[in-house]
Amino acid sequence: MILLLETAAVLERRAAGTTDPVQAAILRRRAEKHSREARRLRDELVARGAPVALDRIAAPTSPRRQMLRDVR
Repeated sequence: MILLLETAAVLERRAAGTTDPVQAAILRRRAEKHSREARRLRDELVARGAPVALDRIAAPTSPRRQMLRDVR
């Protein structure tokens, strides 16, 4: 799940850094796909009763922390 979120963050950064609007759209679409998959995986884990405390995984200043909040 964390790998999916990290990949989504990298893709978003790449999309923000490109000047090609077509490439940016593709990268953002791929990032959203990874984020959706992370949400699906998290929901499945919660449904199975797994303890999921994502807010403790990343430091408060980490960009990943916001991504983790967005999954909820």
